[in-house]
Amino acid sequence: MTLSTRQLQQTMTALRSIAEQDSSDVIANHASDLAWRLEAAGANVFAMSADPKNWQPWEREMVRYAMKPLREKIEING
Repeated sequence: MTLSTRQLQQTMTALRSIAEQDSSDVIANHASDLAWRLEAAGANVFAMSADPKNWQPWEREMVRYAMKPLREKIEING
């Protein structure tokens, strides 16, 4: 499943939010790095795949972690 442009943008926004807010420097740095690489992938700088199945396990886990607050917000407002 390849992520759409909109899904990639939402993912990058969630990752940037985690990078700014998480109290763990390790998590914040990983989130920031992944958001930057996803943005660069749009310009084919690193040729990072838009298909999460091709990502490293930590990258998929970071996205799940970053998207959790968004999912909870949708469930509360939905």
